Parts: sequence; C-alpha cells; structure tokens
Amino acid sequence: MKENKLALRNISVSFCGGKVYSIFGEHGSGKTTLCKTIIGENKPAEGSLHFEGRELKKYNLRKSKELGLFEVDQRILCPDNLSISDYFFLTDLHLSNWMHNRNKINRKKVRDFLLSYDINLNPDKLISSFSFQQKVIIDIFQKIYMNPELLILDETIEKLSQEYKEIVFSTIESLKAEGHAVLIVTHDIHEAHKLSDRILIMRNGEIIFRDSIRSIDEISIIRMAYTQALSISDKADTNTNFYSLLKFNQAILEELPISLMVIDANNIVRISNAYARTLFAINELNNQSISEVMSENPEVAELIIEMIRKDRVCSKQEISIHVKDMFRIVNITICPVQDNTVKIGNLIFIDDVSEHEFLRQQIIQSDKYASLGIFTSGIAHEINNPLEIIINCLDYLNINIHNDDFKKKIHYIEEEIDRISGIIKNLSSYTQLGEKTSRVSINKLLTEMIDLLKPYSSTHNTVLRYYPGNENAYTNINSGEIKQVLLNIVKNSIDAIEGNGEIIIFDKIERTENEDNLLIVVEDNGIGIPDSEIKDIYLPFYSTKNQENMGLGLYISYQIVNKYKGVILFENIAPKGTRCIIKLPMAER
Repeated sequence: MKENKLALRNISVSFCGGKVYSIFGEHGSGKTTLCKTIIGENKPAEGSLHFEGRELKKYNLRKSKELGLFEVDQRILCPDNLSISDYFFLTDLHLSNWMHNRNKINRKKVRDFLLSYDINLNPDKLISSFSFQQKVIIDIFQKIYMNPELLILDETIEKLSQEYKEIVFSTIESLKAEGHAVLIVTHDIHEAHKLSDRILIMRNGEIIFRDSIRSIDEISIIRMAYTQALSISDKADTNTNFYSLLKFNQAILEELPISLMVIDANNIVRISNAYARTLFAINELNNQSISEVMSENPEVAELIIEMIRKDRVCSKQEISIHVKDMFRIVNITICPVQDNTVKIGNLIFIDDVSEHEFLRQQIIQSDKYASLGIFTSGIAHEINNPLEIIINCLDYLNINIHNDDFKKKIHYIEEEIDRISGIIKNLSSYTQLGEKTSRVSINKLLTEMIDLLKPYSSTHNTVLRYYPGNENAYTNINSGEIKQVLLNIVKNSIDAIEGNGEIIIFDKIERTENEDNLLIVVEDNGIGIPDSEIKDIYLPFYSTKNQENMGLGLYISYQIVNKYKGVILFENIAPKGTRCIIKLPMAER
C-alpha cells in the first residue's frame, strides 16, 4: 500500500498582534496548507490549535472568522455578481440579515473606507465590472474592513501593480501599529524583508527556520528557502572578502522564477541562477561584467550601474529589454551586499513581468471592446429598424412606379442602403474579440477592414489601394483580433502621412518546403520610422505621437500575431515611407 505523504509535519508556530510575519519556500513546501489550517479550512491529523491561551476544540472556517482570522486566497474569490458594498457586508457572521438589510446598507461608509486608503472605486458597481488587479484590492480590503486579528495574504501582493502595492504596504504598516497581526506568503523577498518583523522558511512541509528578520539577510533567505548548495571554484580568490561571503553562503537560488545575479565590487558577475543564464549571455565561468551580460541592452546596463552607484536598495519598474529576439518587461531591484560596514558587492534581481503586463493590458482592452460591442450592437439595432422601413417603402415604389428614370434612382438608393448595412455589419464584427478562431479568408477580411477605414482615410487626404491576392488564401484566426491589428497598423500609416498620401495593401502566399504562409503587406509614403527606433516600436508605452497616446497599439498587435505563431515586421522603404509585413500560417485545405 502506498504511504500517505503528510503536507505538514512537526509544525509549531505562534502569531502575536502588532507583528508582520513572512513565509518563504518553494512551491509545494506547505505554505498554503499551513494558511488553510490556521483559518480552519484544513483539519490537522493530530495536534491542537490555541487562541489567546484557549485550545480550540471544534474549529472550522466559521469559527476562525468569529475569532477575526481572515485569509485573502491566492485564487481571488470575489463574487462577480455582487457590488463592492454587498460583498463587504456579506459574511457568514451576518448572512441571515444581509438580504433583509441590503437596501439599507450605508454605501457611503464603504466608499469613505476605501477613499481613506486612496482607493477610488465605486462601491455600487458589480465586482465583475472591475479589472483583475482591482478585484485583488477589493478582496484584500474587504478582509481589512472586517477588522481582523490576523490577516493572511497568500501570494496576492505579487498580483498588484506598483501603485497598488504601495497602498497595501502602507496599510500593513498601519495594521501593525494598531495591534493587528499580518502573515504574508510571498516570493518577493526584498519587499517582505522590509515589511516583516519575523520570518518563517518552509521546506517539505516543515518550518526549517524561524527568527527575527534582523537575524538574516536576503541572500541567506534565498539560500535557505529555494536553493541547493553550489560548489564555488577552488580557483576563486578566497582571500577576498567577497569570495569569503560566497564560500560562507555557498549557494544561489537555482530554481527561483526570477533572474538573480551576484556581482562583486568591480561589477563582475560572480554567481547567477538558471533563470538568469537562460535569459542573458552569461558564460559558465561567471567572470563577465554587467555590461557584457547586458550586451543586447546597453541602456539597461547603464541603468543598473547607475542604480549600483546609489549604494542603497533601489528598484525600477516596467523596464523594456530585448532578449533572444523578443521584447520583455522586467522589474529590476539592486540590493547592496555588505561585510560589516564594507560594501563588497550587489544582488541584482530581474523579475520578468511581461506576461502579467500583457494580461493586464488585454483585460483593459477586453473591457473597452466589451463596452464598444454593446454600444455598436445598440447602434446596429437602431439603424437597422429604420432601414427595414426604407427598404419596404422602396419595394412598394418599385412595384407602383413605372417611370424608368425613377426606377434607376431607386436602384441607386438601394445600393447605398446595402452599403450602410455592410458598414454596420463590419463594425459589429470588429468588436467580437475573444479566443474563438475559425478559417478566415484574408481577401474578405482585408476588404471589410478597408471599408471601415475609407471615411477616416478620406478626411486625411489619403488613398487606400488594395490589390487582392490568391482567393484561396485562408488562415485560422480570430477575425476580430486580426482586424484590430490591421486597423491599428493602417491607421498609424494614415497618421504618419503629411499631406496627400497613398497606402498600398496586398496579400500573397509564400511557399517553402516546410510550410506555407500568408503575407499581408502594408506600404505607405509617410515620414517613416527613425532607424534607431525601429527595434523599439513593439515595446509598451513607445509612441511617436503626443504624450496622451499610451503607445500600446503595436505592443498588443505584436502579442496577438505572436499568439497565432505569426510574425510582424517593419522596415523603411526608399525614398520615404514604411512597409509592414504580417506573416501568418496558412490554414489547411
């Protein structure tokens, strides 16, 4: 018989008011299981739990809430069908009175509570209408509203933007000052080290270290929580203070899901973890300068060196870097390493937040297009109704009028009505974004897209010319998403043309031995893109327009095309202008 594996073993831990605790450990080390046991969701096989000196005999989730123990689950379990106010007052403690009193709830009290923490969210709106990060904030402050004796944050702070993080950090300090206890489960060692009074490190279901935060530095936390010891080359200069520290610690975090580098006083990389070696050009000898490691990103190397010169812990958020033909968004933190009072090196943490940032922007875009979809559906409905009446009247006139000249004019009117119907249909399909894909004709898609842009191009004195390619050119995509990409690119081309201009669009099939691809080419005679900036145009927040433009269009476009295993390229053409090439896999026949 297979032996049951215990998730927690030999656990003995206590929490006091007015203290902030942090738990570190690998995934699967037992951190979340411990949290669930504290709040009564998990029942220990043996042992006991005590609160204020009393043993808790019949302990469950409801009892923990009565005692004031609240957890913000890492899954974020806000009910989307409730407003913020309803959610704040919906607890197991007074569920029976909720439905009766919900219309009498003082929503102003909830609004004032949120505003006191600089959170400006409408408490009357349904939670489903808010972004993911806002839902995290709502969940955290709903628990704070319950005035907890112990607040547990299970890997939730990492999900927040820097702005919201600062609000939560400040609130934790306030809770601590008011005598509350806070338990943070996190992988953000730097921030937790600043906030915490005590630290717990878990491995394989056991607490292997517990002590005051002042007794342990950040690199030791990394070594104990995540890494196995690595041997340091016997050839290293063990007489230096720096290598003495390395020999003492003997490790780096090999599996930490962020890049970690340790550099000496001369800015030479001496140790690095696997994630850093995957992303950057680090050799096995670990003897390169930070400028050599960041050879693809000299401006980032300069930024890191500038941060190092400050001789203190500092961070930079949402930095764009180029890694292995891809653009990534990272947060960079520099932590000085000291031996007593002598600085002997620095820790460099580089956290790749590209996927998080992309998902955040997709949520923002999805919210916008959901609203736009409702708006356009309403427009389509309101326009189609009078169009039906006009069409019926024209049919009546066609039957009852025998003048050929009048019949010809009626035919012209019918053609224009058909054109209006087509525009409404195209506009509606443009807002239908999502995950659903289908076999789409590129000829048809481009024709519909150009019809949408003709009014905009004519007001900007720009002629759109489309030369259809092979009528059998099909690809498997979400047509709404690719229309979004093409509309963004063509609109950028129109905006880049000064005076009278021309944009040529064509598609063709590119056949190779291994695969067949569709090429969509957009050429304009605009001002072009400075050669020094072409590599930056896919980066979020890059824009050649005014500061009001967020510069997210091409970044989102790049991510959408990449999702369909496609490629998007830009190049300047002589004597002036820009060519954009979108390559997408052909659909099988």
